[in-house]
Amino acid sequence: MTNLTETSYYTRKILKYGSISFVTFLVLRGLFLVGLEWWKKTHPEPPPPPTLAFGKIPAIKFPKKDSNPPFYPRLETVDNRLPTFPTTAKVYFIPQQTSNLFTWDRAKDWAKQIGFSVEPETPNEYTFVFKTQSFPTTTLTMNVLSGNFTISYNYQNDLTLVGLKSAPPQEQAIAEARNFLQKAGVFTVDLTNGSQEIVYFRFEPPNLEPAIALSEADLTLVNFFRVNLDDLKIMPPNPKKSLVSVLISGSTDSQKRILEVNYTHFPINETTSATYPLKNIEDAWQELQKNEAYLANFGQNYDGQVVIRKIYLGYFDPPDEQKFLEPIYVFEGDREFFAYVSALDPEYISKEGSPK
Repeated sequence: MTNLTETSYYTRKILKYGSISFVTFLVLRGLFLVGLEWWKKTHPEPPPPPTLAFGKIPAIKFPKKDSNPPFYPRLETVDNRLPTFPTTAKVYFIPQQTSNLFTWDRAKDWAKQIGFSVEPETPNEYTFVFKTQSFPTTTLTMNVLSGNFTISYNYQNDLTLVGLKSAPPQEQAIAEARNFLQKAGVFTVDLTNGSQEIVYFRFEPPNLEPAIALSEADLTLVNFFRVNLDDLKIMPPNPKKSLVSVLISGSTDSQKRILEVNYTHFPINETTSATYPLKNIEDAWQELQKNEAYLANFGQNYDGQVVIRKIYLGYFDPPDEQKFLEPIYVFEGDREFFAYVSALDPEYISKEGSPK
């Protein structure tokens, strides 16, 4: 009996202190994990140093404009502060276009594929201009190196397009525009996965005027934007109009359906990149205040009083051939105001590439 009693007694002791020890272990483990998480948050690992693999790079060549109108930016973000940004960002390589003996023949074959079989005019070595013999004329102008092109039907002289009030609705217009780009073989992956925006117009010869509603519209413009890269928007020179767009009329005549195509698209080599330091957001804000930013869209800020609501990093989508896709600070404000400031630390911009 004594042995059984002692065994029972020690068993209970073991269970009691074992349970206490186990609970204590769990509590201490939980405290340790919480403390470790706090330490990681308050003592983050420093980011890897920038690779600077391209050396000093040319400055972004923003489109040339006349002097900016005077404006006075006022910061009114959610917390009325300039946001915090990472210290580095990627710069991507844009391959340069080259020619060979077959470049010009391939350009002519492609033009035939989309309906231009006439012999082209050649205003310079790398430009073809095809014109239809019908009236009004449709003109295809293309760069044989880059493959970028414009198509323009002389709709200003076609009064049959006035007052149609039958512009294709959003889904139909996007489908027609996508179909044209696919048949032309220029609907790249970054456009396929990107976004589309439409604008409705009334045709009041010789001008196009914005239409308030589809019921009043004669034409629909479809803008194609590239898919985000590194979760950053790729911003065209005017964020309200992409570098790839298709203008579609409400005409039932297939020859008058696609009135205008603008296609400027330089391929980005997403496997070839380097990291570079960014300038302080405070310095970028001062550039905006000094009216030294590139005004992408002034919007309806005729009084010059600009309220900035958002500031974020993006990439500038070049309208002309450039060697790199470079990051920018985007200042977005009320009444469709957009301004861009190069985000790279000026120390790593080559003097030869600086705008004059």
